[in-house]
Amino acid sequence: MVVKKHKKPLNKPSVAPPKHVSGVDPLRTLEEWFKEHDVSYDEYAIKLVLNLRGSGGKTQHAMGVVAVRDLRVGETVCRISKEAILSPKTTAIADILEQHDLSIGVLGLTVALAFEMSLGEKSPFFGYLSTLPERENLPIFWSEAELEELKGTDLGEAVLRDKALLIDDFETHVVPMCKEHPDLLPPSKITCDLFLRAASLVASRAFQVDAFHGDSMVPLADTFNHKTNAEIVHFESEGDVCPTCGSFYECDCNDDDDDNASVSSSCPSLADSMSSIPAVDDSMYLEMTTIRRCRKGDEVYNTYGVHGNGALLGRYGFCEVGNAEEGVSVEVEEVA
Repeated sequence: MVVKKHKKPLNKPSVAPPKHVSGVDPLRTLEEWFKEHDVSYDEYAIKLVLNLRGSGGKTQHAMGVVAVRDLRVGETVCRISKEAILSPKTTAIADILEQHDLSIGVLGLTVALAFEMSLGEKSPFFGYLSTLPERENLPIFWSEAELEELKGTDLGEAVLRDKALLIDDFETHVVPMCKEHPDLLPPSKITCDLFLRAASLVASRAFQVDAFHGDSMVPLADTFNHKTNAEIVHFESEGDVCPTCGSFYECDCNDDDDDNASVSSSCPSLADSMSSIPAVDDSMYLEMTTIRRCRKGDEVYNTYGVHGNGALLGRYGFCEVGNAEEGVSVEVEEVA
């Protein structure tokens, strides 16, 4: 990952989005939250769009990103402050997660997300969280009849195993944590259902940010949808930071208390600090930058990695028509 030079702020978004069927305006809600938390995108390059998806009488909004003009390679279209992300380090229960050795990683993020979701409007992330789906439609939530459609496939066997592992994580780690801190984590609110819903959102949306935050929920970056081997934008972050304090610059976190180094040699002076850290610290921002050209009106895609449809369905809740990475697993015994 590369440290970026200082750039001027991106053009602030100004969109008049359509109303959602429920009367809630998710785009306006999200963009108001963006403005309050130093999250921006270039409105002359891209726009957020809202579609509806769902089945069985249940409808929810799904966001995406569209180019409003032809995009060139190397354009930074989004800038997101690390202070706006949701990670095990930025949640109100960060100290509790650290006590339970969950201050970094997917499980810690899932607990953090479940906790913030349980707070409702009291969470500082509410404006962002309120625009997310209640859960992703992953196979772990499917009925027995629906799971029959996966019988005989690799995914069919994996679904039951994955759900069992998630429930075990909840019972092994979350339940004891709730019993120890019932004031912040009341068992009546931090339920297994909430944990599973949070896990589905983490599985489908989390980004690896840096050595300090680890896996995190990144507002705005997660509105870009996936296309295999055809992504337009790339997620960029300065990941080589201090895992203890998150600083990209020299810090004293790893200093040995017993060494003989003087305070003056181990601690930079105020003047040194002021000269080494730019007025706007780009290491504290995440960016989405174009790596391919994109025509005006086309959707701007990110990539979730190179996966066949089984993996896409199991982790993200969808399949991709014409997926070139599709394949079939064959046991050695079947071809011997």
